[in-house]
Amino acid sequence: MKRHHLLLLSLTVVVVLLAWTVSQSKAPQTEVTRSELFPSLLDSINEIALVNVRNAQRNTELQRDGERWTVTNKDAFEADAAAVKRVALQLANARIVEPKTSSPNRFAKLGVADIGDENSAGTLVELLTADGNTLAALIVGHERDGSTGDQHYVRRRDEDQSWLVVGELDPNADPITWVDAQILDIDTQRVMSVRVEKSDAAPIALSKAEQSDNFFTLNNIPSGYEQKSKATVSALGALLLDLRFNDVLAAAKLAALTPVREVTVTTFNGLVVTLKDYLLDDQKLVTFSFAVNEELAAAAVSSAAATSADQEENKPEAADTNATEEKSADETPQAESERLRQRTSRWAYVIPDYKRRMMEKTFEDLIKTVEPEKPDATQE
Repeated sequence: MKRHHLLLLSLTVVVVLLAWTVSQSKAPQTEVTRSELFPSLLDSINEIALVNVRNAQRNTELQRDGERWTVTNKDAFEADAAAVKRVALQLANARIVEPKTSSPNRFAKLGVADIGDENSAGTLVELLTADGNTLAALIVGHERDGSTGDQHYVRRRDEDQSWLVVGELDPNADPITWVDAQILDIDTQRVMSVRVEKSDAAPIALSKAEQSDNFFTLNNIPSGYEQKSKATVSALGALLLDLRFNDVLAAAKLAALTPVREVTVTTFNGLVVTLKDYLLDDQKLVTFSFAVNEELAAAAVSSAAATSADQEENKPEAADTNATEEKSADETPQAESERLRQRTSRWAYVIPDYKRRMMEKTFEDLIKTVEPEKPDATQE
């Protein structure tokens, strides 16, 4: 009987030891599924000095310059430093869910084939130090269908093993997504006049008498013609409203060229914006310059002072005497001109097509022949 109990006890110990051995053999796999893709990257974030993002169609090259980041393949236009840090943190925080294929023949299906391959659909992100040492290099492939949370197929460059990882990964190889693409933003209500001049076309001049007017009037309409709809003519007044760019390059590259068109926009408070339109190879580019019409600026100040005095005179006596008088925070045209000059003077821009169509309107596009009045049938 004792021998029987000893046998059972021995078998139990063997089973327990076997279970422990199996669990230990699986431990590395469990550790892998919880590990970071780049375990030491978070500690090296401040060492990143170069970032390359590339897919089969586009590429972005970013370089740190002190506290600033620039897009080196866009003539060192300033990049959004927060966007650079965000992508670096995304790679540092990506965690492995499970290993996937290590067969190069199946990489294309996951979107992790080498960039440049015929079927490459991924995006390569490289993070490097100033002396060129690679801190991380990752091909981000397809997002996993139906996954809970952000899960992507990825492969560390120069490795055959691909992985499914969890964590936000959205690198973009388009350089313009790394910059603030707004050029300027001048509300249509501020605009007093617009003039378009082109050597081989009749000039366009439109204006409005009061800032509160909703529509512009086309000037110098020849006899027998009238302007088209108010909306058609007035659309040109919105040229500088939230004006952004699709591409940018150094204005110095246009130094030897002559502008094909010049547009002058003048505001009621005297800011004068001049756009010069250039053709460089197959690109249409615009440069900006700024000035101040001092007469209009002075008149605007006088008008604002008169309005303020009138409001003060008509203020109800019951007003709270302890209230702090509100000061106007409006930027002067002189300060606005200098701010915009500093922002734009070194650059030439490719503007969106719908804005370009405004610039390229001809005088003939804005007028129509006057239709003769039809006789009144009741008078016959």
